[in-house]
Amino acid sequence: MSGTIYRPLVVREADITIANRIAAQLGFQTDNGELAVQYLSKVNPHLVIKASLDLGIHFRPCVEEIFDGIDPLVTNYPANMSIRRSIPIMMGYCDSETMFRYHDMETFSRNIFDLYINSTYDLGEDVDVGNIVKQFYLGDKEISIEVLNEISAFDSDFNFVHPIQTRIKELISHGSTVYHYMFTYSGDRNFVKKRCKNKLKGACHADDIAFLFDISYEGKPTDRDQLMINRMTSLYANFAKFGNPTPKISKLLPVEWLPVKQDLSCFVIGDELSHSMRPFYDRMSFWDLFCEFYKNKLKYSKVNKTKTTK
Repeated sequence: MSGTIYRPLVVREADITIANRIAAQLGFQTDNGELAVQYLSKVNPHLVIKASLDLGIHFRPCVEEIFDGIDPLVTNYPANMSIRRSIPIMMGYCDSETMFRYHDMETFSRNIFDLYINSTYDLGEDVDVGNIVKQFYLGDKEISIEVLNEISAFDSDFNFVHPIQTRIKELISHGSTVYHYMFTYSGDRNFVKKRCKNKLKGACHADDIAFLFDISYEGKPTDRDQLMINRMTSLYANFAKFGNPTPKISKLLPVEWLPVKQDLSCFVIGDELSHSMRPFYDRMSFWDLFCEFYKNKLKYSKVNKTKTTK
């Protein structure tokens, strides 16, 4: 529901300077990481958090160095990992994942195409790649609120939809049973969409959570929202209990949700339950070609080197 390990920049290289930089932001200068950590451990944690935010530091998983006698958790980059066992899994996305980012004019002051492409790929002299992607989504239009739908589609495809579809194809090629979904429902409980006051059609990232878990709202759910709550909780409970979200057809769940095949069949969860084949096919085909062509330029795909200590 929050993406996969193939989402760009989920796993980063280790940055051993972070503690030093935060300490310096708070007035303590040192090149010694241990001293920086000791200092930060005595500082008000709210100040540490503010300093890290002011510096624009994003804490993400990183590939660990390997030491004798210590069991590491993350030992390689996602691009180098293999699937070792087959397990049933439910995986999918909302149809307008990243609309939550586009609710103020400041968002449109950046070239998000260059920003995402250059932070994910080492392109060297291929400086025009971001513009190629921009032309695919916008044509000759400039970045502005007038192309909000297209920019949100790019962001959603790059960070969620294509990485998830890539992972699904990899899983089914290894024999996993995968239930692929797209959540499109827009109601009164789509809390992320409501919070950012976005008028785009469809469901935003995390909007589906409000139909699975109790989130504080004034008053009772509408009849329409309650039906979606009943459907979502039944689908997930069935999968947890039986390994199948629709073990039997019912009035509540009148459409059977079948495991995905090579055609990338998708269970659409909207006002009606339905099936779709290869969602966003044209856009996903573009990214299939793009990722294949630039796969050797991908950052953070190096094999981790072992480091041992006495």
